Amino acid sequence: MTAILIDILLGLAVVSAWLGTAGLVLLRTSEDRLHAATFTTVAPGFLITVAVLLHQPFSALSLKQVLLFAASVVLGGILTHSIGRMLRIRDESTDRA
Repeated sequence: MTAILIDILLGLAVVSAWLGTAGLVLLRTSEDRLHAATFTTVAPGFLITVAVLLHQPFSALSLKQVLLFAASVVLGGILTHSIGRMLRIRDESTDRA
């Protein structure tokens, strides 16, 4: 039963990665593309982390995966915020010109 659930989670991770990639290609504005890129990072990462925790609940592998996902969310959030701010500043400077 656990193996089936892990397979489903990994399949959903692949689908969510493709969905985020499609959004990245199809969306028009830079801000929308930034949201799609963030989704592509967070959603599959969460599903993979849950699958690892189901496979090996108390191991070094699961601890590494949780720490990797946490670092990805924190650093990805900082990077996304920085890029969003840069885009806003760029748009404001081109509006005044």
